[in-house]
Amino acid sequence: MDRKMIWLRRIISVPLVILFIALAIPAFSVFTSINILIEPDFIKQNLISNGVYETEFKRSLRRSVTETIDTWKDHLEYSTGQPLDIEIDSKNLAYAFERSIAMDVIEAETGRAIEEILSYMRRDQEEFDLGIDMDRIIESTLLNLVNILYKEEIVDLEIVSKGVTNSVINSDIDAEIIAQSIPNEWLNNQIIEAIPEFVPYAAGQSETFSITVNLDGVFEEDSIIYIDGVANDALGRWYEYISDLLVESFINRSVAEPVEIDLFGVFSVGLSVDELRYIVNETVASKNFDDLIDSQSLDGLASYLMGSSDEFELSMDFGEVSSGAVDPTLDIIKAKLLNTASQGSAINSILEGAITVLVDQYRDPIEAVISDLIPHNLLISKHDLIAELSRTEEGMEILRSMENLRALLKEGFVYTDKELRSQLGPDGVVRLNQIRDLIKEASVYDEKDLIRHMMEYGKLDTGQIEELRDILSNNASRVLVMQLLSLVLLVMIGLLVARDYINKIRAILLLGFVASLVMLAVVISVDSVLSNSIISLITDLENQIARREYEGDWTDLFVSNIVTEYTISTINIIDNFRIILVDEIKYFGVSCGLLTFALFVASHLVSTLGKQWKSA
Repeated sequence: MDRKMIWLRRIISVPLVILFIALAIPAFSVFTSINILIEPDFIKQNLISNGVYETEFKRSLRRSVTETIDTWKDHLEYSTGQPLDIEIDSKNLAYAFERSIAMDVIEAETGRAIEEILSYMRRDQEEFDLGIDMDRIIESTLLNLVNILYKEEIVDLEIVSKGVTNSVINSDIDAEIIAQSIPNEWLNNQIIEAIPEFVPYAAGQSETFSITVNLDGVFEEDSIIYIDGVANDALGRWYEYISDLLVESFINRSVAEPVEIDLFGVFSVGLSVDELRYIVNETVASKNFDDLIDSQSLDGLASYLMGSSDEFELSMDFGEVSSGAVDPTLDIIKAKLLNTASQGSAINSILEGAITVLVDQYRDPIEAVISDLIPHNLLISKHDLIAELSRTEEGMEILRSMENLRALLKEGFVYTDKELRSQLGPDGVVRLNQIRDLIKEASVYDEKDLIRHMMEYGKLDTGQIEELRDILSNNASRVLVMQLLSLVLLVMIGLLVARDYINKIRAILLLGFVASLVMLAVVISVDSVLSNSIISLITDLENQIARREYEGDWTDLFVSNIVTEYTISTINIIDNFRIILVDEIKYFGVSCGLLTFALFVASHLVSTLGKQWKSA
């Protein structure tokens, strides 16, 4: 009778064993995992403190920037057939972006958002309103980026200077002069000062922006840098044209009549106006023009061009021209005398030698004639320069550019959203506004936005969202109940399947060991499926980036890349949580399995030793 009863009890315990395993696995794995996942401290620890979020965020940005720039460069070089003039190191630029991100601000805002969202999902509160400080994030990031680009010379800031000046200055030459003359350090400081003005527009809080650029102090204290040496290409063209024009005008005004030079008191040699102008022009051309101009008067011209003075007087010293003009004058006189006395070649050689000796005796008188012809000091005022430039079309263009440049250097200029939109073009403006809208949307986030995103991306309706909130809010009590039921079932099974207490305990331990093995098998199987799915999903997304082609809108390319990359990063973050949770469950399962198995073996050893001791 007892044997039949024990088997009946064991048969009854079979469904209880199945029920126990069905309760134990969710209670000690799935619902425990949910409990872990809705703990803000756990999420912040593994998402922020361990650097997963920062690593993935920077990785997505770095890859997006590199891929976008390389694709853009390849497209332009392929379409034009020529290499790109602009030298951009995509890897270093992407690395600069990565290091510029204000992660301390982002992580602080992310931690606050996690707490608010989880409190709402657990029904600790029925609404939330996150005011994310996007202004601070954008401003900190831009400041870091500009400083890194400048200090490490990753991007030539002259490119930025040209882009800005070309958009606000009508004359290309004026824009080129300013762009080439602006020191990188000054430009770096101007960009940093302009960032606070630009941030509200970038964050979508304002529809306009206006940045006033004051060009005072843009050039070094030694204003002669603006003229002397003329490293600036555009200014060099001005300088060359103006100097040629002034020399031509000077020669034409100084040499207006022919000159007769008396030789030996017997005859004279006449020099025409054209010959005299040729002599003086060649002499001046052989000189360094910078040496002819008084350096102090150059300061006055520089001050005028930079708008700090309305008048100037340029002083030019031609004192050395008369002595330099002697040799070409003697050459012309000799040639004329030889032509007058044309004889045979032998006689010509004798005459040439004699004439050279005789004419060389007249170097001082000839120098005196040239000296009287050309003034030693020439003073050129603003009105003289304007009059000379006004005589030619090119001179008029330079004159207009000079006036524009003076006004710009004196008053500065204003760079607004209008110029930015003009540079971006219609497609670029559309994409810019989309980015601004996204930033604006991200700066204010509440429960309505969360529900909308769960419906859009999670494919949940409002009823399912509320059910999820109920599950999360009651999860702790549900886990406690399920764990208690599991323990009760475990005790009941032990009582049913064995007769004595030691065997009942062994049955409980054995069942716990089996449940641990089943839980490990289920978790490992599910984890393998999830892992393969995640790898497949990431591979598909990376293939999307590889297949994406540049279609003329680099902003669209960049945004598409970063959205895909950030999606990959988000999946990697979720996968990181999966690994952590699976490790937690595995640790629990292995610990329980080892403990129950060890106790089971120990009970048999104790029983065996007890029997041996009694028999002894």
